[in-house]
Amino acid sequence: MRFTALINQKCHVKNKDLDGIYVFDRDTFSEDDTMGDVSVDLQPLYAAVKAQEAMGDELGNVQSQASALEKCAAKDVKVLVVANPAKTNALILKNFAPSIPDKNITCLTKLDHNRVLGQISKSTWTLNGPFVSTIQHCGAAIIKERKLSSALSTASSAYDHICDWVLGIPKGTWVSMGVLSDGSYKVPKGVIYSLLTCANWEWSIVQGLSIDGFSRT
Repeated sequence: MRFTALINQKCHVKNKDLDGIYVFDRDTFSEDDTMGDVSVDLQPLYAAVKAQEAMGDELGNVQSQASALEKCAAKDVKVLVVANPAKTNALILKNFAPSIPDKNITCLTKLDHNRVLGQISKSTWTLNGPFVSTIQHCGAAIIKERKLSSALSTASSAYDHICDWVLGIPKGTWVSMGVLSDGSYKVPKGVIYSLLTCANWEWSIVQGLSIDGFSRT
């Protein structure tokens, strides 16, 4: 965790928007009305460990983090959940930190968003080809090569997510965020889902997009 924080500091050391990064374990949040929290993997994923296999261990970790946030954080704290499975963990955290507003709990899907942009920029792809599977299995491919998860790209994407959320994005552009569904695009209300959002301190779901059957599958 400290290594990931160091990566973010080194990547963005010249960016004055980053006031500082402070590392706490799940039980040692300071009593300082924490305003922002990034909940990361407490156990590294290795090549032989799948996300669903790590879920049992993560459950207690997420509950502990949620309890610490409920006790110590400012009530308008903004939370980004990174630990996989991120959407499930974000929903668990929401349930165990009920005083935190629903719109203030998000999870990281900016990593795949950035991977999509990277693939598009260097190749000509069609959606009905290997494009989707390449993005879906990118994390597994990195774990296979490194024997560890992708700390660098994850840390950078987490920073991007926070900046998009707090500082806003250019007008007419969208970003991907894991947020609580309001029923838009027939996504069941109340689940954490990756949706296109436009953000400027408060995110909102982009409306009116045409979603075909292929995209839904």
